[in-house]
Amino acid sequence: MSKSSLYFGIRLAIYTGLALAASVLTKGLVDDTILKNTLGVLQNISAAVFTLSGLWIAIIYPEAIKSYTSNKVQLIKGTVHTKRVESLILGVSTSAFVLLSIVVFTLLKPVLDKTNIFGSYSGYIDYFFLFYFYLINILQIKALLGILINGMLFALELYRKAEDAQRNEDM
Repeated sequence: MSKSSLYFGIRLAIYTGLALAASVLTKGLVDDTILKNTLGVLQNISAAVFTLSGLWIAIIYPEAIKSYTSNKVQLIKGTVHTKRVESLILGVSTSAFVLLSIVVFTLLKPVLDKTNIFGSYSGYIDYFFLFYFYLINILQIKALLGILINGMLFALELYRKAEDAQRNEDM
């Protein structure tokens, strides 16, 4: 198992633990109106992150797309750029997963609430949906923070390059 896989697993375990704790602590406090409103906001944020990340990859890192289509990963110049593209792709993937989860959540929750398929397990199903609701929120927050951090790092890099160019020009 690689080091990055291990870190990914640890982070996912932490997010799962947070979602479980939140679902247990807020079971009676979250109603369908809160879920519906939050899912609408989450859907909009996911779509925006998905779009912005995809555009950023396509416009700013065209070598990433070339490397993907030609199977030559070395076309992405530098470890920093590779990590940044990896983070953006993870943001796109996470947002796509969140959007898919919202669709599944929106389709299943009303059906399971109105039918008596699981009977005495309805309390557990409510906990599961609440847990899943918190988990996709945490994952989307992580993706959004990744995009924000990438934007700041990119701006700092541009600023540093502009300063270096100015310094070279002054000499």
